[in-house]
Amino acid sequence: MGNADPSVLVIDDDPEFRDSVARLLRTVGLATHQFASVSAFLEADPTPDGPACLLVDVRMPGRSGLELQRELATANNQLPIIFITAHGDIPMTVQAMKGGAV
Repeated sequence: MGNADPSVLVIDDDPEFRDSVARLLRTVGLATHQFASVSAFLEADPTPDGPACLLVDVRMPGRSGLELQRELATANNQLPIIFITAHGDIPMTVQAMKGGAV
């Protein structure tokens, strides 16, 4: 992992948002991998070659970002998670942070 390029794994059901974030991250030299859902992310089983983090929407059709966080914790997968949402509240924030989210 030492010399591998960092990447951000973007999971959001809004394709325009995913594309915008990917373009922005590329301007600072970060590779991105985009997924339209938690299921698509898990089916792809992306194993980063280097440092990576997840940028995950909290509320999506199907499994939520918080459900993904629990699944990764159960699997002892310690990828850092940054949650994004347009519909956040304090209990959701507390739950995410207690689970280790930034």
